[in-house]
Amino acid sequence: MQAHASLLVIAALAAACGAGAAQSPSAPPATDKAEAAKPRPSSAPVSAPESKPSATAALSPVAAPEDAVPAQVLPITVKVSGPKTEMTSAEAKDLMLTFDVTNTGAQPIHAGLEKSVLLVNGKPHNGFKETIEEIKDDKWDSLGPGETARFHYKFVARGGVKPGEYSFVLQVGLTLSKPFVLHVSP
Repeated sequence: MQAHASLLVIAALAAACGAGAAQSPSAPPATDKAEAAKPRPSSAPVSAPESKPSATAALSPVAAPEDAVPAQVLPITVKVSGPKTEMTSAEAKDLMLTFDVTNTGAQPIHAGLEKSVLLVNGKPHNGFKETIEEIKDDKWDSLGPGETARFHYKFVARGGVKPGEYSFVLQVGLTLSKPFVLHVSP
């Protein structure tokens, strides 16, 4: 009888944990931490352009460097923009990107902009970290409610900016900007 009662308790625990998977008593309880750790777009959902989905298809966050501020969801919006969406290779060699990070919360925050990552076609762009550390502004340490930190970055590609489609996404903590898509012609 005692064995039957134990089986009923185990079955009840398994049902409470969902999908019949029981957790061991030493395992950490299921929480929403995994959900909170997922990246979120800073505004509307991102959709790839219909003509060339490959440039914007890889919009997942990159692994944080060892010295990074712990990734967290902050009350911010992140925007990447450029002078225009179509350029020649000659024009694109002087491409200046603009980044806007706005505190949408009610309290001042440290957004961790010095640890942000520029993704170009879904991959971290080399040299961005060093440049970001050089242009760091004191405002970044305490971005007040409604304030926007704006900074500029001259995009340099090894071997020049070749014809094709480029998708630029700024990752700040767990927040990703919408992609700024640039079409480069010969």
